[in-house]
Amino acid sequence: MKNVVYGVYRFLGFHICSYLLENGEEVVGYDWDPEDMQAEEKQLMIGRNANFSYCDEQWTSESEAQLLICLFDYLQNPINTENQFQQIIDDLDLFLEKIQKERTEIVVFLPEQVLDHFHCTLSEWRIKMNQDYAVRYVYVSELYGPWLPSFNAMTKIMRKEKTVLKENMSKYIYIDDFLRSWKDLMAINKSEIIVAGKQNEQWQQDLKLYVAERGLVFAEQDYCEIEADLLIEAKTSLVEGIKLMEEHEAMLNMLRKRF
Repeated sequence: MKNVVYGVYRFLGFHICSYLLENGEEVVGYDWDPEDMQAEEKQLMIGRNANFSYCDEQWTSESEAQLLICLFDYLQNPINTENQFQQIIDDLDLFLEKIQKERTEIVVFLPEQVLDHFHCTLSEWRIKMNQDYAVRYVYVSELYGPWLPSFNAMTKIMRKEKTVLKENMSKYIYIDDFLRSWKDLMAINKSEIIVAGKQNEQWQQDLKLYVAERGLVFAEQDYCEIEADLLIEAKTSLVEGIKLMEEHEAMLNMLRKRF
């Protein structure tokens, strides 16, 4: 089965694409703004893989496919507007015309907590999608790792910037830990799937240390605990995860200076 990743240059979409390619699977990628989100660096990393191709205007799906729609990090970014999101939905509707509805599995990745100003557009789109397609919606609590957007609290911790943390920081999942559970996730046969992280005591202690060292504070939030369908235990410590992000950012900065 061919994999089609919509939002391939977004944080989650790129990591899913890379994971599938590393496992020898064929991937067709598409992004609504291929000039955005450090796309050039990401193209260098996946574009040379013989199993990867980028969807052009003439592309159509002629075989069974799994369409992975990655809206996860976009719907967490406070600078994105409802009008911009509607433009993405319009673009996505056109993209869906390229697939064979009866032969395509659709999985949509969303944040567990969607910003308020996206709710109306997202709800209307979901109603329309459910009428026309068989869709699974995967709600992910929080993710972190290399390529994480600059607005995310974990990026600010990594850069030693002042930030206000969410109360549910303990639900963060390092991206490699998330992808290790990929097969388990795809095996869940539900229309709505909730994925959350489960951190050990050391992870919690590391977070407290970062909070104390860097003067971080927690926001007061009306957070409703939701039972997860897939609970992913941390294999990567918080210190290790932050270190890997620092090394990745240093590598990118070095490459940019060269070119």
